[in-house]
Amino acid sequence: MKKIKITVLKRTFEKDFAEQYGGGSVTGPCTMMKEGDVFITGEQNDKPAGFCVWAWDDIFKLITTLSCGGDLPGWMKESGTAVTNCSDGLRPVFFKLERIE
Repeated sequence: MKKIKITVLKRTFEKDFAEQYGGGSVTGPCTMMKEGDVFITGEQNDKPAGFCVWAWDDIFKLITTLSCGGDLPGWMKESGTAVTNCSDGLRPVFFKLERIE
């Protein structure tokens, strides 16, 4: 398996959703990660230290696809890459995944 480089591209905050549906404690973008943060998976697709466990669960299928040599033709311009996000409906985080050759 190839290692995967995970780069945080963007953090967003859906203020209208948070006001309408949130419990009041969500007042801005994710505080666990910042734009430009970089994480590298372990030898066996292990979650990198400090990476959000919920986001990991959301993106793990693409991590596995890329680490096993798969590509996403027609979806991504570059072989060995993917752009994805976590499923937090109030403050999603977007990631770029890159296979390390």
